[in-house]
Amino acid sequence: MRINLGANKKLISSDCFRLLSLVPEVQNDVEVVKPVLEELEVMRLSCSLGMLSSVNAKDFEMEMLEAREFDDDFILFLRKEIFGTNEKLESDGVKVVSLFGKQAAVELELERCGCWSDDIERNLKTEDQGIYCIAQKSDCSVLVLFGWIQDDLFRKSRLRDTATYVLRFLTCLSPDMVCCLSSEDVELLDRAVTSMNSNHLDAWKSFSVAFHVERQEEQSDGVLGEKLATLKLPMNSSPQNLQLLKGSYPAYSVVEPAPAMKCKEWSSQRFDTVKEFATWLTNESKQRNIRLECGVMGPDNFRNVLLETTGRWPEKELTDVKDMLNRSLRASVEQSKEQVQTYIEDLRTTLLSHMDRLFDLDILFKGDKGESAFRTLNNCFQDIQSERRIWGKLDTSTQVTLNLPLRLKNQMKTIATMFRDQSGNAPDENVGESLAVSMREFTVLDTKLKTGSDGIIGRALKTVGGMLPWDQTSELLSDKFREAMVGPLIEARHNWFQSIETALTVAESALPRKWNDDMEKSVRQSCQADEHKLITEAFNDLILSWREQHKEGLMTTVRPRVRQMTVYCDVEKEQWKPATDQLKISKLVQNDDGTFSTIELGTHRLNPGAKILKAFTIKNSCLVLVTTSPSGTLVERVDFPLQRSWWGGNTGEVSFARQFGRSVSLCDFNVHDRVVALVEEGVGWCSIASMKRSHRWRSTNQLSCRCERRWQCQ
Repeated sequence: MRINLGANKKLISSDCFRLLSLVPEVQNDVEVVKPVLEELEVMRLSCSLGMLSSVNAKDFEMEMLEAREFDDDFILFLRKEIFGTNEKLESDGVKVVSLFGKQAAVELELERCGCWSDDIERNLKTEDQGIYCIAQKSDCSVLVLFGWIQDDLFRKSRLRDTATYVLRFLTCLSPDMVCCLSSEDVELLDRAVTSMNSNHLDAWKSFSVAFHVERQEEQSDGVLGEKLATLKLPMNSSPQNLQLLKGSYPAYSVVEPAPAMKCKEWSSQRFDTVKEFATWLTNESKQRNIRLECGVMGPDNFRNVLLETTGRWPEKELTDVKDMLNRSLRASVEQSKEQVQTYIEDLRTTLLSHMDRLFDLDILFKGDKGESAFRTLNNCFQDIQSERRIWGKLDTSTQVTLNLPLRLKNQMKTIATMFRDQSGNAPDENVGESLAVSMREFTVLDTKLKTGSDGIIGRALKTVGGMLPWDQTSELLSDKFREAMVGPLIEARHNWFQSIETALTVAESALPRKWNDDMEKSVRQSCQADEHKLITEAFNDLILSWREQHKEGLMTTVRPRVRQMTVYCDVEKEQWKPATDQLKISKLVQNDDGTFSTIELGTHRLNPGAKILKAFTIKNSCLVLVTTSPSGTLVERVDFPLQRSWWGGNTGEVSFARQFGRSVSLCDFNVHDRVVALVEEGVGWCSIASMKRSHRWRSTNQLSCRCERRWQCQ
């Protein structure tokens, strides 16, 4: 049994699970049905029953899941729930009911149980053979298993194969079995019961049969007449075109006309240079429609060369873009100067408007840190500091003075505390002079003022002081301190404004070049984008015109890939196959009642001028075809697919072909030894051809060749 580890089939419905798929294939020339375990569907069923709690049930609707992703969860479930011995973990169990029968009868029973849904009706096809499970919506503890196999597998000749396997599989999974019978099955059972003699009731109820030989009689020879089965052949074909085929299975063939059709030929091309590839592609486009598929690599490696070779290079448009670039570059110098001048004037005006608040003693002492004046100054300082062309040309004192209001804001309470401490120990004149000197040093030096209260004990006192009922702000911000700070603040304001002017002067000379470089870079990027857009549009127009330039013309599909300078192409060309004859093969299948039904295997298109000499059936759905033409004799093996394609018609595929230079008049085929015998009239050549080798002898007469185990010519 195979195991399907991935999700490669569409879900039937949310509550319908495909546990086992039955895939037809040929083994040893016999068509068999191969069971394939749908492991991911089993995981989905376990998840729906709440067995895999860590798995999201909606994830199974995706097409990229693999069953190995849930190995850990499934192993844990098996270990604890299935193989565990703890009686506390035992669940109430799940009831399983199995349905067995033909598809129509199973469908009726599922509808009666309320398990059939529109999704199942839409997605479950006749050919989707397998074992399915449905979890009832009304009661999740009830699972309905059913086999879904085609009615052809219930014929007498095939009843012991797939149908018996499905029945045994369902019996192993569930003790409750429901046999879904059709009306024809019920009639057969009624006739069988009626025909039984009352003396044979015990035998009817028994599961085995016992017998013994009482006497032996000599049976006299006799001639029995039997009614042969008949089959209606197609009425639209003349008897001359019909031919019964011998071989591994019975079949008949019909020769019918085949119109001219398009076919595809595949080849590979190699070009040493991109120029050589462009020249070949241009010449090819003059005769045929071209579809160029560049794939994930894109056409960048040959797009420009191809446009130049075909004369589709957008020269005028690209020249206009370059002219616009030159004009923009010439104007960017003056434009950047004007923008810098405007920027500096706006910045100066903004800072001047906030100067009064930046050096207001009350705001410095009690103002919020989110004050707009300080926020604006901080942004301005960060911009100047981040610009190396400005910051590198400023001396240290100017760099420190630029953010003086911000430092005063952080140190004002410390300055007031120092003033209060010194006022009690020295005259007011000395204290004021000391404060002025400290402010001058603080303006040009990035130092942090400290007082005696900045130690561990001082910080503890500040914390306790915050809990005291009186406010120390009024004590620190005294009239004496206000009077002493007037002069130092005016001097600090003047120094700060001078540092701002110095920084703006440096910016006025440094920013135009930077802004011009940025503007030039932006303009060049914009022009490059315009050039790329023009080239891309021209290339797309070229490709589109190649596809439709020849109405009703043949198409050539080119898939190029470039390695270094060499271009490799996969070329797919459409060609017209002329009108000819085709051979339609129909397989004969005997039914249980002795009648025959036909299964259309497909068609095989003959070469122009070829005449069918003989056709033989081999394996399960293959054909050995011998045709003659002026060029000689052709022996082909044609394989037809087991399943019909969705568009309705199957075309045979030639898996073996051998050409003989002479035309033969007779042939025969040994289906067991796979040997073809060919006889040429008028020359006396007798040839044996097999799929592997050929032997030839000279015959003395023209057509008197007798085929035996060893060839003899009489």
